[in-house]
Amino acid sequence: MASSTSGEDTRDNLVDIVKLLYPDALTRDNFVDIVKQLSPDVRTRDNLVDIVKQLSPDVRTRDNLVDIVKQLSPDVLTRDKVVDIVKQLSPDALTRDNLVNIVKQLSPDALTRDKLVDIVKQLSPNARTRDNLVDIVKQLSPDARTRKKLMYIVKQLSPDALTRDNLVDIVKQLSPDALTRDNFVKIVKQLSPDAITRDNLLDIVKELYPDALTRDKLMDIVKQLSPDALTRDKLMDIVKPLSPDALTRDKLVDIVKQLYPDALTREKLVDIVKQLSPDALTRDKLVNIVKQLSPDSLTREKLVDIVKQLYPDALTRDKLVDIVKQLYPDALTHTYVVPPVHLARVPYNKDTVPGTDQEVLVLPSSEQLQQQQGNIQGDFAQQHVLHNLKQLGDSGKEVMFVVSELNFKDYLNKPFYAKHTGKLPKPANLPKELRHHGKQGDFDILVIHRQYGILVGEIKSVGKTEASRADSEVFKVIDKAVKQLDKCEVHARHMVSDIAPSLTVRKTLFLPFVSHTQLRRILDDGNNSKLQQAVCQSLGAANTSEAIQLCCCSDQLSQPASYWHVTPAVLSQLSTWWQHRMARTVDTQLTDQLYLDIVARFVGPATTVSVPCYNGVRVEVRTAGQAVVELGRRLALLVLTLQQLDLMSRDPPLVCITGAPGTGKTVMLVLQGVRWLRQGHDVHVLSTRYNTRAVSTSIKQQLEMSLSAGPTPSLTPGSVSYHRYNFWNREADVEQAVTDLVACVKNGHLHVLIDEASFDSRGKHGPRLTRLVTRLAQQVPHLYLWCAGVMNHDIPPALQTQVFTVPLRSAPAVLREIQPGIQRFTVHDYSDSGVPAPGDGLSVIRLSHHGNAHTGRWPVDCAQCGQDIAAVLRRLGVGRSAANSPSRLSYRDVFVLTRSGDLQDDVTNEAGQVTSPASGVVQGLKDAGVPVSVLGDQDWLHNRARWEGAVQDVAVAATDTVTVARYGYVQGLERRVVAVLQARDQYDDDKGTTDEQTDLDDRLNAVSRCTTQLIMVRTPPVTTTTTPSLTTTTTPTTTTTT
Repeated sequence: MASSTSGEDTRDNLVDIVKLLYPDALTRDNFVDIVKQLSPDVRTRDNLVDIVKQLSPDVRTRDNLVDIVKQLSPDVLTRDKVVDIVKQLSPDALTRDNLVNIVKQLSPDALTRDKLVDIVKQLSPNARTRDNLVDIVKQLSPDARTRKKLMYIVKQLSPDALTRDNLVDIVKQLSPDALTRDNFVKIVKQLSPDAITRDNLLDIVKELYPDALTRDKLMDIVKQLSPDALTRDKLMDIVKPLSPDALTRDKLVDIVKQLYPDALTREKLVDIVKQLSPDALTRDKLVNIVKQLSPDSLTREKLVDIVKQLYPDALTRDKLVDIVKQLYPDALTHTYVVPPVHLARVPYNKDTVPGTDQEVLVLPSSEQLQQQQGNIQGDFAQQHVLHNLKQLGDSGKEVMFVVSELNFKDYLNKPFYAKHTGKLPKPANLPKELRHHGKQGDFDILVIHRQYGILVGEIKSVGKTEASRADSEVFKVIDKAVKQLDKCEVHARHMVSDIAPSLTVRKTLFLPFVSHTQLRRILDDGNNSKLQQAVCQSLGAANTSEAIQLCCCSDQLSQPASYWHVTPAVLSQLSTWWQHRMARTVDTQLTDQLYLDIVARFVGPATTVSVPCYNGVRVEVRTAGQAVVELGRRLALLVLTLQQLDLMSRDPPLVCITGAPGTGKTVMLVLQGVRWLRQGHDVHVLSTRYNTRAVSTSIKQQLEMSLSAGPTPSLTPGSVSYHRYNFWNREADVEQAVTDLVACVKNGHLHVLIDEASFDSRGKHGPRLTRLVTRLAQQVPHLYLWCAGVMNHDIPPALQTQVFTVPLRSAPAVLREIQPGIQRFTVHDYSDSGVPAPGDGLSVIRLSHHGNAHTGRWPVDCAQCGQDIAAVLRRLGVGRSAANSPSRLSYRDVFVLTRSGDLQDDVTNEAGQVTSPASGVVQGLKDAGVPVSVLGDQDWLHNRARWEGAVQDVAVAATDTVTVARYGYVQGLERRVVAVLQARDQYDDDKGTTDEQTDLDDRLNAVSRCTTQLIMVRTPPVTTTTTPSLTTTTTPTTTTTT
């Protein structure tokens, strides 16, 4: 600590230090007011000095000292007390030569030389012991005291012992220039070796060394002063001086932020907290603390890593198992697939949209696809097998983890866990006698079963194409696969050898495109006796017939063209294979604890569970929620087909894009609008009916963002205008739109975008929209109009029709639910581009509106259905982190949609009283703690302005809430998670609409709003299989999947 008179300890520096603790700062002018606010009830003689000394060390001159003290404490300035205060405030006056003079100047009529000892005693009346006051007095007057005199003075000065209360004051007075980091500890220990208890440690450090509270210096000082103080029990006492109002989780965060305002990056945070308390906080508290300190940078898996750094002692077997239980709450009762969804390696190309400088990903050509067939077929085979195993586990209620594509090098490879996993069996420390198998490789499939132990499997896509179906090709692949199986078995046994040395490890071959007949023909061939022997030996089979039974071939799996459809017949065949391969014997040594220990090894936080990405980077995906986030992110990438890129290159002026939902129609409108803006043209976005308000607002926002986000164009960019009309109900709006738009023509040019356009002549809207297009084409010399819609009939001939059929925005699992709705209407069906989707998607979650707890005819009227949806959202991790965190699902990622407009939140009067309660599903969500925004008919009918504002909020996802809406109001918008509630509109009975027809409408218009995770809420009957990881057990309602 620098001296109070040194250049470093100036008022300016002090202000900087105080600002860290008190952001409102303090200047010399308002010093008194601030001190009074900070400590209104402590301005007594005893502590006033400490306050002044800490806050303003540069004011201790003779001229202003009395004035300052008078302001701070006018009622304590008696003659006797002034001396005490002044002497404490100005310790550099305590030399033999000037002490009397200074005191006489302050109080000339009070002090005689005889009273000097009394004065000094006032400066520290109860602190100085004989043992250490010799050194103190020597510093005060090193050239004046003999040994005898020193002992006499010491006895007079302080017959009592040094207490912790005045230790700081003593040190400051004795040696203000000596308090550097190097000798500070020695000085303190000399003064009072027994005084540095946990209670005052922080006070001492803060007062003696205020400018040293950087991360590195602070820990050095604390460790030297009291190396054994940082135990768990003492931590609270140490930190409490920083926050006397008691250490809550929220306050601890504030304390750390004040101490280290510039250090709150994730990397530095770990180091800081780890040094402050390496073994003190429980796992639960650390998770919450870290989430508050750095909410935007933490994915779930990274959070676990950070917590483990902060709490290294938690990496015991029990603690790792606890984490696994949190990640997989049904680990002891159900089947989990890890990662929960297989993400394919899509061979995208990169390109730039002409005229926009916008980089996009482009689907490959057929020639490029041929070059990628190995990866494409491998991904398809992996997905095919995983889907069948998941169905097998769910239907048979198997307790197991199916781990996919785990690389040997990822096993227990997290460096943060090295201290606790370094000596565990890993591929790198394979015993010498087994090293000929090699240290590199991966498990295509690793099944950890609660009863049967471990199954390792190799998946081979041989036979998928005509060229690979020959027996000779199959022979080569099987011969290689057997060697890989043997390696996998060696590594699996080695990895658990310390906790389960005799664990049963079985092996199998998955050949989804090779039949049992072909496999038998190959193995029975007399020329293949070596292969026959190798297969039998590897699988533990007595003969060829048994070996074939132990392999999973195309006979036991669903058809490749419909791999997701596991029929009862297929499930029966698959179960027969399972019984042959796994269920012959039970591994009796497996207990629940051992099972969870093994699971924690392979899918716990110390092992990397990653999926490939198109740019070569692998990301971790462990849970269903993480899978929804990652797959949703990939589906949201700006991807175009070659047809779409060609359309942008040709740039025709008048275009109508039609196609099924999710084929990229709106994206093309936005890209074209960006191009027009960068060419200097104004762009006019039209909403021609109420159910296009949301998507039109979204397009407007994206265009406006492009103006600020993109590179500076060579021309002055145009502006965006938004026009709202109602062609559905008002004929006059057509003429008004023509008038408005013609008035916007510049130099004969007009640029218009219309989304969700329908020219269907069977209704009122279609003919009116057709008339608008025709009139504009007649009156505007250079009209540029692009529109898009699902329906494809009655399109005006002036518009060039473009049909998009390649799905880009929704996972195949969702598309399969949309397709029945497409087939009912005049909509172009989806086509197969040959390019795999980023992932098939997670199984559809099906909830049943049935049971004693459920009320109302339809789910929309049922509070229990709202709570069931909320339970699913909790399991997916929705809303668990900051709303803008890219690694977690936010509430704004969720739609709850229904056909009915009879939706509302609580309606209240001016006094705040509820006059009309919320709809059942809305109330259920709210009761479960889910924030909700409602978009129904009430505001549309009675408060149109509020309805328009609510639509705008939903369009731009302005608030982090779950949107509960009539699906017609969110046409064109998409969300990662969508729950669709079965209902009937108020007009359905009048029109004679059947439930089957309303279901098809739901699929086309509501299900199509979902990109990744679909939740279907229906009335009975529902005859599907239970989804274990998302089952709602608190109500009679069951969660089911297709």
